[in-house]
Amino acid sequence: MNTTQRIHDEVKRLPEDLADRVLDFVLFLEQRHGVGNAVERANGTPDAMDKLFSNPIPLKEGVKLPVEREALYDRSCLR
Repeated sequence: MNTTQRIHDEVKRLPEDLADRVLDFVLFLEQRHGVGNAVERANGTPDAMDKLFSNPIPLKEGVKLPVEREALYDRSCLR
């Protein structure tokens, strides 16, 4: 039995949430070592992040960036 088959047999016995962690780890290893297209398979498209950043969520009128750190904590619920 080869390593791939052993991994498959072990993962089949895991609950879905733990099997998902195994998948995340495999994708991490592929990305870290430059093997395969882990990011493309994980996101569905190779440039998913590019699409996200090219069409950001519009800001409300009057909101300016960057927001100062002090302004984030200047909320009535935090006083």
